[in-house]
Amino acid sequence: MQDRSGHWSHWSDPILFIATTATASELTKSFRISEIHYDSTDLSQAEVRAGFSHADDFEFIELVNRSEKTLDLTGAEFVQAPLNSNPQGIQFLFAEGLITELAAGERILIVEDVEAFHFRYGDNLPIAGQWSGNLSNDGEQLTLLGDRLPIQQFAYSDDWYPVTDGDGPSLELIDTNNTDLAS
Repeated sequence: MQDRSGHWSHWSDPILFIATTATASELTKSFRISEIHYDSTDLSQAEVRAGFSHADDFEFIELVNRSEKTLDLTGAEFVQAPLNSNPQGIQFLFAEGLITELAAGERILIVEDVEAFHFRYGDNLPIAGQWSGNLSNDGEQLTLLGDRLPIQQFAYSDDWYPVTDGDGPSLELIDTNNTDLAS
């Protein structure tokens, strides 16, 4: 390259490389969404008296480490992805969470509202933190990345299993080792 004064830069010898697909890390191979609790049941009288005003405050997502090793979660994140020019999903950086490692076979939660979650479900469950954005009660796309590579990206729908649409039960993945969400 020649600069404006006419001097040529001293480049090193060329290096030949071939771009390939990124290698999956243990995080991308083993960290999975196992449960989505959206469109929570209505508030109880005790929850209203405690000052909660939205059933959505009790929503959560559970994730599992399906490997035999402890996972470093600092490279994991939920990102909002645009769909028809609208952001879909939630945002959460595990690197900024309360829990950044997950032992083999263990599960972890991220929640809409930590205080609401503790009130309804107790405070002895492993919560990494609180996401920004929200879970649509009608369904939407969720995007989980690990080391900036896709781990899971799918759109859930309240039509899948109507009982999960505000009647109490969560949408749970039966087999976290099966990566084909259509089956």
